[in-house]
Amino acid sequence: MTTNVAQCINSCLKFARQLPMLTLAKFIRNMFKRWFHDSHRATQSMRHQLTDATHLVILKRVDKCSYMIVNPVDWNIFSVKRSIKQWTVDLARKTCTCNKFQMDMFSYSYALAATRYISLISYLSGCCK
Repeated sequence: MTTNVAQCINSCLKFARQLPMLTLAKFIRNMFKRWFHDSHRATQSMRHQLTDATHLVILKRVDKCSYMIVNPVDWNIFSVKRSIKQWTVDLARKTCTCNKFQMDMFSYSYALAATRYISLISYLSGCCK
């Protein structure tokens, strides 16, 4: 299936274009009803708030972040280091030095490492009161 919606619809209507207008309209309506029903059913069966593919990507990134060293620079800015690579993550602005965090709109492993650091510190401060 193509990613371009217009191309996808065009390919599905290749043979239906020869039908009379009223029959074509019914065909298109039924096709969209089936698509929306299938999409709704797939959404209802999801186990997570994310799609399964996105959830797997996040899990892989969470696994990577366990090997990273996180140093706070400011309240929301963190320096994250893995082997020889180093990134600066600003959680308040949702930015990082590699610009991948801004482009994908979900966390890369070093942003996840910074959020894991915050969670650990808040957990430890809550336990020590």
